[in-house]
Amino acid sequence: MINNTLGPLRVLLAEDNEINKLIAKTILARWGFITTLALDGEEAVREVTNNDFDLILMDIQMPNKDGISATEDIRKMQDPKKNGLPIIALTANTQLGVNEQFLHYGMDGYLSKPFKEEQLYYLISEVLAKKKQDFAENKQLYDLSAIIEMAAGDEAFIKELVQTFVTSVPPVLAQMVVCSQSGEWTQMGKEAHNLKSNIEALQITEIVNEIKAIELCGKKHENLTDIPELVKKVQYILSKAIFQIKVEYNIL
Repeated sequence: MINNTLGPLRVLLAEDNEINKLIAKTILARWGFITTLALDGEEAVREVTNNDFDLILMDIQMPNKDGISATEDIRKMQDPKKNGLPIIALTANTQLGVNEQFLHYGMDGYLSKPFKEEQLYYLISEVLAKKKQDFAENKQLYDLSAIIEMAAGDEAFIKELVQTFVTSVPPVLAQMVVCSQSGEWTQMGKEAHNLKSNIEALQITEIVNEIKAIELCGKKHENLTDIPELVKKVQYILSKAIFQIKVEYNIL
């Protein structure tokens, strides 16, 4: 008996076979999932267009539009919440090499029928966890909306500002790392203070608390054992943010 820890997921089940539908619906209902049926690929694409889901279980061989074509259509949608939906292929094919090709068509996993309840649940868990990790690693770490509003359409100003950020932050960050390693706590606080205004200006919210904690530790010489890990996180997030800015603004 599966102990569902994923919550009441909204699942689109694209399947035309009556027996397979009944098996999948029964298993999903047992876990407390909310299931919507699509009888072919065209209906699956239509359901995704008009409704929100957490996961798609996609049969490969369906009338009108097969699972591969439906997946390709979904991946081309403009809405990132829809084109990034986790899609698991359900296939009668048992050939490993053939099934692995489904990943190249934009699917996130595959399961050969007939499958066991445990296999489906753990595959869903694995796919959702990977999607969550990918989102965390790839989400934009900065927000320039306030700066863009202030610039009132002055794109040259915005480009100069991000260019300044990209060139001025790394030396300060490098000095902060040196201070952390050498125990120069007072200077550490000053370097953190310098970075804080830049971080707040670009709304890099993920490390606002960390940079404030480093500044406070440097000023008061308290909780010094926390500094190395705090600095490590600030360095990691800022490096990623700088890379993202360089890509968006084509800064070499």
